[in-house]
Amino acid sequence: MQVTRECQPYTVNRHGRDYQPGSDPRFTKTLSQSRFNVYLSAAGQDANLAFRLYRWNMLLAETFLMPCHLMEVALRNGLSTKMWNRFGPEWPLQARLRRDWDANPRLDQRMRQLHWDAQAKIVDQREHIIAHRETLPNPSPVTSDCVIAQLSLGFWANMFSARYRGTLWSGSALRSVFPNHPANISSEDVYAKLGDVREIRNRVAHHEVIFNKDPEARHRDLMELCTWLNPDLGHFVETTSHFDTVFAARPQPNEAG
Repeated sequence: MQVTRECQPYTVNRHGRDYQPGSDPRFTKTLSQSRFNVYLSAAGQDANLAFRLYRWNMLLAETFLMPCHLMEVALRNGLSTKMWNRFGPEWPLQARLRRDWDANPRLDQRMRQLHWDAQAKIVDQREHIIAHRETLPNPSPVTSDCVIAQLSLGFWANMFSARYRGTLWSGSALRSVFPNHPANISSEDVYAKLGDVREIRNRVAHHEVIFNKDPEARHRDLMELCTWLNPDLGHFVETTSHFDTVFAARPQPNEAG
């Protein structure tokens, strides 16, 4: 598959006339002036440069989609396998709210190692899936895989927080998910890196500004996480990503755009 991504200057409108979107109040109103003001500030109040920065920010956001996709799917698969081994094959269906722990002391003792806050998130997602399926003519049963696929990146990232240091990550346990991580990396390091990546991922998902949020460092974090998960995954991202090209193309004053 050969795909070339080009971004041509936009200087002629639909009527064939010379056009600068950043100088058109109707155009900026469509985007919202408050949103556009961020770019105006970065462009020194140069409206045309601000629009080119806005467009560049969208292109930067595109370059994060593929590595975020691969990292999150691989992380979810690795962690869900670990939790299957730790808590049992039906752990997403066994999760209970805290009040149910107290009401039923016979609940699986392995599941009690999974913090009640995490279990509440699982229960909430599971019940959401059930409620949706009950609206269908022939609802299929909810499986563990259904719930796992709907849990957020925040849920998976929190599995590396300090509260699970002794439960999930003692000794060399981190290699069960990140088999290629450097020797000096701990679960806390992974937690911090995932937090940074999650922040920019969410900004991309909500169409927010990212060019001033150290995207180089965040893309590097993604590369490292992918490599720690699987060296071939990291190599794939490294050799197919357009981030470096796009990042180097930051718009400058007096350019067409």
